[in-house]
Amino acid sequence: MTSRNTLAAAVWLLMISPWPSVAQTRGDDRALDSRIEARMKSDPALKHHPIRVDVDHGVVTLKGKVASEADRTRALTLAQVTGVRRVDNTLTVDASLARKAVSAEKARGTSQAVAGDVADVVTDAWLITRLKAEFLGDAALEGSDIDVDADHHVVTLKGTVATEAGRSRAVQVAKTTKGVTQVVDALTVGPKR
Repeated sequence: MTSRNTLAAAVWLLMISPWPSVAQTRGDDRALDSRIEARMKSDPALKHHPIRVDVDHGVVTLKGKVASEADRTRALTLAQVTGVRRVDNTLTVDASLARKAVSAEKARGTSQAVAGDVADVVTDAWLITRLKAEFLGDAALEGSDIDVDADHHVVTLKGTVATEAGRSRAVQVAKTTKGVTQVVDALTVGPKR
């Protein structure tokens, strides 16, 4: 075969070979990058660490800091997904990150406990406001003087209602209000005080 024929055969093979285009490679790299970053962010041990993922032609480079050697190994394992040719793990271990993570976790726990207490107070206040508004617009409770109190979703109704039907209506409205767990009926039937 002449060199001209050899060259033509080589060009023909290159034309029909399934070489990925540059755009296809970039798209594959972006998809790998997204998958790996999602895995890092969903991992409880790694999600708070500053880890950067770069992918170039199927080669993954991990950059940033982690709290321990175990975290470094975990990141390497999470980066090894289908389509990755190699992982260059350049993560460095910074023990101070472990202390910061523990402090942040304690702070989160404290703020969640406080938020839970605030939610209970707001809920009780909301229940009181809601029930007072319901009672004001109810014709069956006209001429009533009802005091509403709530403590941990237990509603206490005090005061007077004009009729026994009014008393039943007030208790029914309170029991069917979302968030009320129990109703204490301390109402009396009689004229408004």
